[in-house]
Amino acid sequence: MTAPRCRAGRTPLPCLTVQLNAGGVVYEAGVTLEGTGARTVEVLFADAAPAAYQGLPTDRRPSPTELASVSEVAFFLGGALGTSGTVVLDDV
Repeated sequence: MTAPRCRAGRTPLPCLTVQLNAGGVVYEAGVTLEGTGARTVEVLFADAAPAAYQGLPTDRRPSPTELASVSEVAFFLGGALGTSGTVVLDDV
C-alpha cells in the first residue's frame, strides 16, 4: 500500500520522513501515517526532493548515480503524533 506523501514539518498528520544523503545532496521523501492498524508503506527514493534548507530546485530528483552512492539514511517522525505507538522499520 502506498500512503499519501508528506514533507518534514509540513503536515498536521503523523508523518514518517526518510532523509538520504545521495552524492552529497540531502533528499527527503515521506508518507503520512494514518490509522492505527498494521500496514506496509513504501517511501520511494526516486520521488525524493532536496531538503528545503539546501536551496535547490524542488523538482530535482536523485539520479541513478546519486542513488547508487547513498552515504547516510535517517528516519524522522513528525506531525500530530499520538501519545503511544510502534513503528517498525524493516527491509530498508
